[in-house]
Amino acid sequence: MNDMSSPELAHLLHRALEPRLARLLAFTSRENWSEDPESLHQARIASRRVRTVLDLVDPAHYVDFRRHTKRLRQLTHALGETRELDVHLAILERMKEDDPNPVHETVIEFVQEHIDRKDRKTRSGLEDDLKHLSIAELSGLIDDAILPAASNAFPAREALEKLDPLLRPVEDGLGAHLEREDASALHAFRIHLKCLRYALELFEDGFPIPLADGLARLKEMQTALGDHHDFSTLEALLWKLRDNLAQRRRPMLAIGVLDLIGITAEARRADYDRFRKLGQQLSMDGCFQPIREALASAIQDEQP
Repeated sequence: MNDMSSPELAHLLHRALEPRLARLLAFTSRENWSEDPESLHQARIASRRVRTVLDLVDPAHYVDFRRHTKRLRQLTHALGETRELDVHLAILERMKEDDPNPVHETVIEFVQEHIDRKDRKTRSGLEDDLKHLSIAELSGLIDDAILPAASNAFPAREALEKLDPLLRPVEDGLGAHLEREDASALHAFRIHLKCLRYALELFEDGFPIPLADGLARLKEMQTALGDHHDFSTLEALLWKLRDNLAQRRRPMLAIGVLDLIGITAEARRADYDRFRKLGQQLSMDGCFQPIREALASAIQDEQP
């Protein structure tokens, strides 16, 4: 998607890059930021937002573009596993609060201790990764950028060209995902939704029609799928732990973990049902057609 762009598109994307990169650098410059689950989560989101912009820009305008994009990919990946374990611990803590049965609490704390051990190892690896990434050097994307002169016109044709590859997987794939719960496929679809939402946000200020409602609905679906993914991955972890306990002849703990699997699976199914309702409404409303029509009209207006 990194094609030669017009000066107008180059400036629009660069204006979007500046605050997103500044937010990422602000989070990652704080002392001990990676030790705080919320700061780590926000830094990971910020890194994805910056990457969305860089997926659309013309690399020729940015010095050391490949090095910077590689660093961003590594940062997002490095933060991912730690974030996932943080979420699992938080879910288990809520389970403990919702059911203060002493036996149930004991099993939950056993699982938490298992995840804590994984978390300590993962965080140690994360700190090593962060030392080598030199995140502060990403400021060069702004400081060293070379942009052509441009007008203030909204680049409607290029906006459609950039958005079309992101719209199509969502438009074409939504129906199948509403019919079948496949955790890995739904996770991939969530990534498509996220990329589309972040890209639409880049064009929002100059877009021919308001996007706030569509963006809010995409975020609702993305959130439902994010919660579904959290429970799906926790469920997989619990099954693995349960099988290990059974092999080690720890039947009571294995039964206790099996109870947690039941609770987790029920929550996962509830999140899938939530996604289906949101997706069905989105499909019935033809949410994306107005976006295409508005851009087509703006393109027509550009004709001499």
